[in-house]
Amino acid sequence: MSAEPTTTQVRSVNVPNALTVFRIVLVPVFLYLLIVSDTEGTALRYWALAVFVVAAIMDLNCVG
Repeated sequence: MSAEPTTTQVRSVNVPNALTVFRIVLVPVFLYLLIVSDTEGTALRYWALAVFVVAAIMDLNCVG
């Protein structure tokens, strides 16, 4: 009788990976807000700043 090898599955979707994907998704949002703010006014620059700050805070949480 041979014993079957046991395999363990590793989930690739964990919290650090999800945060990284979310930060990557935020890059086009940030660029869009920054580019459109040149024609639409300065309010969108504050939204771009908010998106940048959210991404930066998440980056600090992933490193620490």
